[in-house]
Amino acid sequence: MANELDQRTDGWITLEGVRLAPIDGLDQALNGFWFDVFTAILSLFASAIVQGLRASRRTPQLDPIHAVIRSGTRSIALADIDRARIMVLDDQLQNGIVDLQFGASGKLQLAVLLRDAHGVVAPESTRRLLAEVFAATSIDIPRDKYDPTGRFARSGAPFNVTRDEAIALVLDPPPADGDLPIIR
Repeated sequence: MANELDQRTDGWITLEGVRLAPIDGLDQALNGFWFDVFTAILSLFASAIVQGLRASRRTPQLDPIHAVIRSGTRSIALADIDRARIMVLDDQLQNGIVDLQFGASGKLQLAVLLRDAHGVVAPESTRRLLAEVFAATSIDIPRDKYDPTGRFARSGAPFNVTRDEAIALVLDPPPADGDLPIIR
């Protein structure tokens, strides 16, 4: 992180390529099944408003001294980040689009592009910073209260990844035909 000190403004480092995570319910409504024409138009209008509001927000920033990531007025301590999961829909997987969503349940959720249809990923400097960020977190696959040892955790959360898998994914994003650490 020392070589990124010159990019700081007031102790914050801009995390280029990281954005707020998509809203699952809205994505399912737009990508899942078709309602009637009115609902489709209304959904597209709502999506345009939400995406416009998201685009107007500032890029998330990292404060390595205080171990905090902020996006706009919301922030999350690195120690509070406990989940990372691969966000991909079937049609996106066919096109090679893969995001890694991370954050804390019920708190700030962020996402970074691991791969898009053209092979483009987040900048290398951001990916190196995220690897250091993930090393300071408690990312793990969520466990069910009925499975305290976590023996079946992977099958209960097939898209979630461990801290080591998240670090490996941001440092070396898989190619379009590469394997992802998910259960299908």
